[in-house]
Amino acid sequence: MKKLILITGLAILFSFVSLYAENNINGNAIKSTPTPSTKIEGTIDENIPIIPHEKVQGSLEYELPMGVKYLPPNPPLDNSILPNPDDPTSNNTYPGYTPVINKPRNEHSQIFDGPRWGNDILIDDKEVGEGQDFDEDEVDHAIYVAFDTYHSTNDSLVVYKSTNGGDTWNLFIIGLNTDGYIGNPKVRVVRDAGGQSWVVFLGIWYEPTGARQLWSRRVRTDGTGATFEQIAADSVLFADIDGDIGTGAWCYCTYSKIEPDGQYQIWTARNALDGTGWQNNSAQFVNMPINPYPAIAAGAGGNVGIAFIDSFYTTTQEVRIKRSTNYGQSWLNSEPVSNNAGAAILRYPDIGYTHGSTQTGWIFVTFKWPTEDNIAYYYSTNSGVNWTYGTVITPATANENMSTLRCYKSTGTGAITVAYNCDPGDSTMFTWAMSTTPTNFDNGVKINDYGATGLWPPTAGWVTRGGIYSAIIYSAMSAGYRPYFDWFGNTGIAEENKQVKSLLLSLSPNPSNGPAKLSYTTKNPGIVKISLYDASGRLVDIITNDSKSAGTYTLNLNNQELPNGIYFVRVETPEGTATKTMTIVR
Repeated sequence: MKKLILITGLAILFSFVSLYAENNINGNAIKSTPTPSTKIEGTIDENIPIIPHEKVQGSLEYELPMGVKYLPPNPPLDNSILPNPDDPTSNNTYPGYTPVINKPRNEHSQIFDGPRWGNDILIDDKEVGEGQDFDEDEVDHAIYVAFDTYHSTNDSLVVYKSTNGGDTWNLFIIGLNTDGYIGNPKVRVVRDAGGQSWVVFLGIWYEPTGARQLWSRRVRTDGTGATFEQIAADSVLFADIDGDIGTGAWCYCTYSKIEPDGQYQIWTARNALDGTGWQNNSAQFVNMPINPYPAIAAGAGGNVGIAFIDSFYTTTQEVRIKRSTNYGQSWLNSEPVSNNAGAAILRYPDIGYTHGSTQTGWIFVTFKWPTEDNIAYYYSTNSGVNWTYGTVITPATANENMSTLRCYKSTGTGAITVAYNCDPGDSTMFTWAMSTTPTNFDNGVKINDYGATGLWPPTAGWVTRGGIYSAIIYSAMSAGYRPYFDWFGNTGIAEENKQVKSLLLSLSPNPSNGPAKLSYTTKNPGIVKISLYDASGRLVDIITNDSKSAGTYTLNLNNQELPNGIYFVRVETPEGTATKTMTIVR
């Protein structure tokens, strides 16, 4: 049984203990022991045969055999010349305009049952098109979330702002594509040399001509100074963004392009937020046979890393990293991170760095096996110079994929939040670790109240509201693809301070050394589900799941076969959910 500290008013999150103290991290939650490693990367099945991971004969030794390619810097766009100042392509006219047709979505809604955080907060009643992202201002702790909407005309990328830790949200700024659509929404908050914070979002503008232009828009946190800056004029498939912390910070971008010969390329660029646009826009890896979906992360002291998938050098797909030690001005040759000895298909890489003098780094990736998907990670304790395989995030339930990760914005707080999807079940899952114990990830736990989409990843991040807490935003497939926000401290299995009062939930005796009686009152007829969880958040039993009329009910809980410890009895009715902590002592 995991150790648990009980304090009056405590909000318990599975195997975590939250103390709600100033400047704490996830409530100073107690971490569980690491899960065991495996012999074959990306699986707990040790029967998978090892496949030789061999260098491809005749492959080039360098990423850029024809020399470094640069794009000339693009100056900021003069919004006054645009027919629509929110659409950077509105000064273009396209013959034969064709409306964008909504893409079909085919998903199921089997919810993976299990414990979750508190009530999810709807950001806005808009349908998300293909993704969402968010970031926190390290100065005033305002939160900014970006997502693309889903329209056949006037498609938009919207940014919402919350100044109260995510409780309420207001529209902050918008980008439009009046004759096409926008995808790949990303957002970061970065400070320039004068200490001014800028909200920077980017997206891919899909034009009727077939062009896929990568644009960014930056605006001061007071809403002034909005301007568009183009990063790439065409052929962009995917892009990612990150920024340094502190003043004089650079904003970084990496993106993948496809060339006319069908080969893929990785490019990078950086922006000083001083009005000179995106600089050092250069190719980093060319002649790639698969789409690498590069992800970028900034550490400290000029350390920047790009994680990506490739099969250029070897006979199996591998995770590789490119690093810069001078704030993205130039880049070292790439290095392998994985060996992928089981020859799995690799997808959805993401990278995060802490921000101390020597940074801890993590790379998460999805291993796609013939019968299952697993998420596994690699870690570095020397700013990304060397990487070690960690293990699979458990419990592995046959389909865990599409992870995102984010480190907290502090030089003294080395912590990472990880969010990922779990199918079947359309569940948004959460785990986290500290830089001092980089392999100490707890078993993933579900946080979403609504069935989440399995078409794009949830977004991991951090918020500051009295303490430092992990937070996640996801798009709810079962709620019309609306964006929802939740945070670690919102929560727990034990939500006594947020219970539905009308349920009049009681449990006695408590503590008990034998049977206990649970009583509740429901004012509305409908399905009543009563579940029992242990202290780690694991479902122990579904006590009842039946239709009930309005009224008061009492049932006996037979606890004699349960070990000593802390348990949670969760009662779900048509009018709400309430939870009681149950202590068993012998």
